[in-house]
Amino acid sequence: MKNLITETIDKLIDLLKQNGVDAKKIIKEDLIDLPMFQRAKDTNEFCFIDMIKGIFPLSLSRIILFFIGVSKEKLARMIGIEILNFIFTKVNSSVWKRRCEAMKQTEKSLGISKMDKKKTDSIFTKEKEKELQSKRYLGNYPLFEGLISVKEHILFGKEILGFMGCGV
Repeated sequence: MKNLITETIDKLIDLLKQNGVDAKKIIKEDLIDLPMFQRAKDTNEFCFIDMIKGIFPLSLSRIILFFIGVSKEKLARMIGIEILNFIFTKVNSSVWKRRCEAMKQTEKSLGISKMDKKKTDSIFTKEKEKELQSKRYLGNYPLFEGLISVKEHILFGKEILGFMGCGV
């Protein structure tokens, strides 16, 4: 997250420089200290997570306008859009692609096919029920046999009498 924030600030500085802002006016440390580039201590505060969600802070647009000139609102809007696109691209490549690859590996290791994903849950469960039942045994004992009373307590409010772990 810190790397993403730093890269975003660097991108903002580059965009400001490209649009004629004097590099001496831009102080990176001042930008880093802005609340929108910090972790929120309160849910009501605006933070970098909100920018990941695609919300651009008014205070940052005012800072951009301060640097490029108040009369250049359209340019400030374009810089804001470029910043949000940059954040989206970085989050997509550094976070979501890794998570999707990990999920694909998990599905592959569990033997879940594309056809399995397209089936409704009830059909999938019926087909896999025998396979699941065979994995629920510890030695010769059903793994969850002693938990029937817990299930009945949850569903019907019955007393938990025969609670036993691992069917022993």
